[in-house]
Amino acid sequence: MAKKFLSLFLVLCLTFGLLWLVGCGKPSNDNSDGGVNMDIISKEKVNYINSDGSSVYRIVRPQGDTSAGSAASFIFKQMKDGLGVNVKNVSDEEDGTDVYEILIGDTNRPESTQAMDYFYAKDMGRYNDFIICTIGKKIVINGVSNDALNNAADYFVKNYIKKDGIEGGIKYLYATEGDFGSITVNGTSIGKFRLIWDTTTRSWLIQEEVRKAQEYIKSTTGYQLNLKEDIKTAEAEYEISIGNTVRAMKPESDYSYEEWEIKISGKKIGILGGSTYAVQVAVTEFTKMLEKGSLTDADSKTGTYSETVLGYDTSSYYTLKWGDEFDGDSLDLSKWNHPTDSREDGNMQNDDSTVYVKDGKIVMLGGKRDDGTYYHCSGIQTKGTMSFNFGYLEMRAKIPDGKGVYSSFWLNANNRAGVGGLEIDIFESLGMARTQRANIHYWRPESLGGHTSLDSGLYGEGVGKINGNDRQYVVDKGWLSDQFRTIGLYWTPEEITFIYDGEVYYTQPSDEFHFDQYEYILAGFNIGWPGRTAPDENLNFPLEYHIDYVRLFQIDGQGLKVTG
Repeated sequence: MAKKFLSLFLVLCLTFGLLWLVGCGKPSNDNSDGGVNMDIISKEKVNYINSDGSSVYRIVRPQGDTSAGSAASFIFKQMKDGLGVNVKNVSDEEDGTDVYEILIGDTNRPESTQAMDYFYAKDMGRYNDFIICTIGKKIVINGVSNDALNNAADYFVKNYIKKDGIEGGIKYLYATEGDFGSITVNGTSIGKFRLIWDTTTRSWLIQEEVRKAQEYIKSTTGYQLNLKEDIKTAEAEYEISIGNTVRAMKPESDYSYEEWEIKISGKKIGILGGSTYAVQVAVTEFTKMLEKGSLTDADSKTGTYSETVLGYDTSSYYTLKWGDEFDGDSLDLSKWNHPTDSREDGNMQNDDSTVYVKDGKIVMLGGKRDDGTYYHCSGIQTKGTMSFNFGYLEMRAKIPDGKGVYSSFWLNANNRAGVGGLEIDIFESLGMARTQRANIHYWRPESLGGHTSLDSGLYGEGVGKINGNDRQYVVDKGWLSDQFRTIGLYWTPEEITFIYDGEVYYTQPSDEFHFDQYEYILAGFNIGWPGRTAPDENLNFPLEYHIDYVRLFQIDGQGLKVTG
């Protein structure tokens, strides 16, 4: 009898063990709840097909998330082919109240947040970890990384798309296998923390340093800490806040441009500074601190940019070489002047009323006169004062929009007149409310005429089109004019990369263009453009183009000529 009981006990143990592996991948820590309700997972049967043959569920993806969109499209096709139903595939901008939905990625549905809270409470969060579960009328599919999300979608298709449905609901957590080390903050695993950054001062250099921190954390602990926007992400219990976020421990205005701080306080870490480059260095220093393996409040530290970068390898680390914060009462004429050859159309009005410095910004203004004509400024440029060859150039601006309104930020070659040269249009806002675009021109010597451009057809016959796709950035939500945006250009001998709010959107290799030239900076603003679009009569004039700063960062060996 005892042997039979023991045999039955072993069978039950093996059965429950197999059920656990089928339900949760590699077992995670089920004893940790982190204050999260562990009873949120629904155990009701999942039915995919209504009695009339229609789909019970629709697929929901986060608006603007291309990775989640790909996973959603994959599941859509498999459900259509496997179940024979037409499934709607919509963004999370659709109302999801009391609707059966399959949620892919970080949707705005509360069930997506609940599932990930449950997920993280079980000490999940390594780079291949994912969750599939049912919460009420929702099936949640999400992963830590894009690869993890795709794996989750694949697992869902192979194991849970069944015409007869799924008894007992769905609960599957996959945990990455590996021999990982530990990094803790006040005794808490770094894997519980979320990386948060702000939407108003986003810099590609900050993001590059954050990427290095993420790689170090991932290689050491297996945890992948994804970067989330502050205004789009609910506040979490454990957070690493980068820059001037809406929940920063101290505002940016509390620091000088040079000052930075890493502030550790309990469950929160603030990586702070008075400028994008100060925050950049603070992130670099934070990554160094992680090597200790165990951080506490006592590890908080402060510093200044100039002193800190003295210890860096400037052959690879981009440091500030030139810039203007526009903090004075007038335009710094040692750095800038007004172009005299910019589209002379009778509407140029270069005086203190159309170009001026105010509240730490340079303002370029355009409007409409009483006689119905328009006026605007010729803008500003560094011709004769500064030019450079290669580096990372960044500006922060608030860009007006409207039909016939043109704003620009670009580079021109010192030697273009007569002998030809390179023109790099870092951005052109051609009056569209949500779109900016980039362009590159190579102007041939006057004796040869014509030029090569990324455009086709805009400048007459014989214009070459070089890799001319995806050269525009479209703001996902809001408008170019609703807040200050960060615009960057990363220029090396091999390529030119265009960046918007820290995001790379177009890269052009150097094979079709001559990159070995010194370029000067220009920023312009026009109301109307001869031969192009006439202004909208109903525009709310005057209109203003604001630039907060212009900054140039370089590594050793890149060229800079300052003569002003």
